[in-house]
Amino acid sequence: MYKIKISVIIPIYNGENFIEKCLNSILNQTLKDIEVIVVNDGSTDNSYEIINKIVDNRLILISKKNEGVSSARNQALKIAKGKYILCIDSDDWIETNYLEDIYLKAEIERLDIVVTDYYYDKQDKSYYMKDLVLNDDEIISGKKYIEIFFKKNLKGFNWNKLIKSSLFKINRIYYNEEVNMMEDMLFLIKILNYSKKVGKLNKAYYHYLQHEKNATRKISLKHLKSIENVFNELHLNFKEQLELLQIIKEKEIYLLCWAFFNNDRKVGINYFYDNYISKIKKIKNTKIEESLKNKILIKSIQIFPYKFMINIWKQIYFIKNTLK
Repeated sequence: MYKIKISVIIPIYNGENFIEKCLNSILNQTLKDIEVIVVNDGSTDNSYEIINKIVDNRLILISKKNEGVSSARNQALKIAKGKYILCIDSDDWIETNYLEDIYLKAEIERLDIVVTDYYYDKQDKSYYMKDLVLNDDEIISGKKYIEIFFKKNLKGFNWNKLIKSSLFKINRIYYNEEVNMMEDMLFLIKILNYSKKVGKLNKAYYHYLQHEKNATRKISLKHLKSIENVFNELHLNFKEQLELLQIIKEKEIYLLCWAFFNNDRKVGINYFYDNYISKIKKIKNTKIEESLKNKILIKSIQIFPYKFMINIWKQIYFIKNTLK
């Protein structure tokens, strides 16, 4: 039924320095029955010209106005014909047997998702990074993976995960174009919720390149709101699964705290503070959420003094009373 085994999706915005190496590493794969969908998301550099010079009938180039990575990926997903999809970033590259190995793993074991390890490349050094801790012969459900993900893992990258196309087509799952941070994680979690069989290939093939343009950035108010939007959607998706929802809420607190401490402390502080208080007030006094209350209290005491340094004890008193 499927002539194309894997649809490789690459969104690109101003990636002229990296895209040629990225594409060559994909087009020279040992697995030949692939399509490579490159979505030029309104680049203003020479990205389009570089891609357009590459002659290969498996390469599909789409140009559109700049609307973000989620919009670009969605456009590619709508035309993807492969049995599986794999999203790759335009500034990274993959080893020659990556696609063949993960395809065979998925086919032989009839998996919905195949996870691999990856390399973190920085300043001419390459570091081996583990993802999901699972033996090669183990298979778990998507729901079990979600539990592991929020308890231990939190690596929501899409580029080291081969995904069966029917999962997003049948269940109509696409990237949320209103989210500009953690969009990968949100897409992955929604896909996992419908996945019955997830397996792991304990090898690294993907080279995640760290450079100036994708270096860790300060978190803005826009990013804080994006994280909130991601978790609001997750709350709706898992509202009937109370134990899992508890785990997700705990991780939300952790991530919001991380985002706040990476903030330049000039933007979004009032918004963040007010929303935190709101979240505390909404927590019900039930046994399943008692431990969560304590964690929020601890994290809140750590964070809130940044707004009113002089009135630290006044705020702690306020938080304690809020939690009663």
